[in-house]
Amino acid sequence: DFAASEIGRILGYDVKEKATHDISILSTEGIYIELHFGLVEEDYSPAMAKVLGNVWDYAVRCESGKYRYALTDGMFYYYHIAHMAKHFIGGGGGVRPFLDLHLMQKSGRFDTAEVRELIGKGKLTDFERTVKHLSEVWFSDAEHNDVTRIMEKYIVSGGSFGTQDTKMISNRQRSGGKIKYILSRIFVPYTELKSQYPIIGKYKILTPLFELCRLFSLLTGKRRKFRKYYLGKINGVTDKHVDEINLLFESVGL
Repeated sequence: DFAASEIGRILGYDVKEKATHDISILSTEGIYIELHFGLVEEDYSPAMAKVLGNVWDYAVRCESGKYRYALTDGMFYYYHIAHMAKHFIGGGGGVRPFLDLHLMQKSGRFDTAEVRELIGKGKLTDFERTVKHLSEVWFSDAEHNDVTRIMEKYIVSGGSFGTQDTKMISNRQRSGGKIKYILSRIFVPYTELKSQYPIIGKYKILTPLFELCRLFSLLTGKRRKFRKYYLGKINGVTDKHVDEINLLFESVGL
């Protein structure tokens, strides 16, 4: 918060809202900057987030720039895979990260013991293997298997950040069923609630009160029509589609 406010004060940038893992800042030239205080939220994967919580142990000061650091090749590669997994869990991903992964593989720099250790600690071994395979299907001469076919459909239909449909199916799968998913959207995790009501970051004891505030806003807010529409979309998802996504997530270890 202090760094963001100082950037705004010194450079005249417009400091936007604080999200679950970054603060959005708009420069005077109209360029958005994301000031990260976390790389992956724990809600996505505790193991994945735990490795990235030690990111400064893998940061090396550069010769140029007093405050400039660069990640080791191992952590740079690990973060790329973890970031792909985060967007994948969120219902999207896009094609560009697969092209980046293909180029990283071709460079030969990232087949190291450090990479294997970090990927293992983050429980991303199966996911990495599958996204590497799909990148080779798209940008080399590898052949599809059953899992990469489903992943391709999921990625292409979800875009970079996930459509409402892919996010909903992904979150329903993670929650363990339709009813549990609906309840999880009514009573959200603490980290998500904190981004909406920052005061509970300082006074966690107020969490139940703000859960009730949020529930009241769901029932009376201006977006009631959208929530009714969204509930209809949840009910409209076929079991076949959910089973397909279940198979995909189980196959890649997420």
